[in-house]
Amino acid sequence: MKQMIVLVLLTMSVPHCVAAEEAQCALEYDGPRRVTLDHEGRPGVWIAGPVLRCMVEQLQEHPLLLQRVSLLEEQLQLRDDQVDRLREVVSLAEEGEHRATEAIDSAIARAVAAEDRAGVWYRSPALWFAVGAVVTVAVVVLAAWAWAQVSD
Repeated sequence: MKQMIVLVLLTMSVPHCVAAEEAQCALEYDGPRRVTLDHEGRPGVWIAGPVLRCMVEQLQEHPLLLQRVSLLEEQLQLRDDQVDRLREVVSLAEEGEHRATEAIDSAIARAVAAEDRAGVWYRSPALWFAVGAVVTVAVVVLAAWAWAQVSD
């Protein structure tokens, strides 16, 4: 009797399960399904035998449901771990992107500096053309002067 009361109280502590179980068991039994009663000053519920048997059968499935919940919790933990790893990968990718951006900016700055150095006045083709023209004129004048000195 105590086991039955404990079972009844246990099933009453999970009201959503009892309602679902009663709905299924109600198809099999058309008499009074439960009656509230007091036993030695403690509240309890009397449940009809066929309904109670149906509920016991459904409670035997309870460990499978607990196992399924456990598996779902493990799956959730694995997904959380996967999300954590993906966040680490994203963090590393962002760090790599930041370094690549800095490297590109540095390369662009060096290219601009090299271009600026290439455009320095003493590297100008016009300057070297003018220097070449002056040197050529000077060489021609010196050669003409030297020729004039030798001819006299």
